[in-house]
Amino acid sequence: MDKKRMSSLALGLIVLMNSCKTSSQVEPTPTAAPTPTTTPISMPTSIPTPIPPALSARTEVPCRSGPGDLYDLVVNLQAGEKVEVVGKAEAFWIVKPSEGAECWVSYEQVDIIGGVSSLPLVPPPPTPAPAVPARPEHVGLIKKTCSIDYSSKPAMYVNEFWLKWMDKSNNEVGFRVYRDGDLVAEVPANKTNVIDIVSRRNKRVYYYYVTAYNELGESKSDVQAFSCGK
Repeated sequence: MDKKRMSSLALGLIVLMNSCKTSSQVEPTPTAAPTPTTTPISMPTSIPTPIPPALSARTEVPCRSGPGDLYDLVVNLQAGEKVEVVGKAEAFWIVKPSEGAECWVSYEQVDIIGGVSSLPLVPPPPTPAPAVPARPEHVGLIKKTCSIDYSSKPAMYVNEFWLKWMDKSNNEVGFRVYRDGDLVAEVPANKTNVIDIVSRRNKRVYYYYVTAYNELGESKSDVQAFSCGK
């Protein structure tokens, strides 16, 4: 092989080696990292708790088994007392007191708390059949005064009894007060007190009872004994 050819081969080998070296030194083009996808977090929505409908009595209010005085008294709501409202009717709310059954109270003298638009309409119960009124209870004394009238001869013991009782009926015409079996006073419906003055020559015990009456009859309370002492 002549020198000229050998030189050409050597030159080609050098060029080839430099080409390979250059190729190995080329840095790869960096690939961009994928952008992470952010999923929005859904925050729970706060739903306000609805206020159960209720009412507050402005003063003492009767709550009955139906709409009106013909129905039995269930309970008297006291001034400031709050009760749950469970239904409505014309001019009345149906409530659930803490004690006793559900009962009806008039729109008057009460304040509503909370929404009542979704309350059910409640039909009134049947009107009660006519009956003798319930008997009065808890006959007692508000006070008494005892004195001696020396202006009469002989002197007289004067007893003044301030009587009271509890009205348990809703259909009475009035009340009658009896002392020792004798009628001594008569008062209209819903009045629950009377003053009885009796004079005797000696100190003694007097026996009282009260009746509630209407056109069907009267009902008698327990008998109570009162005196100014002996």
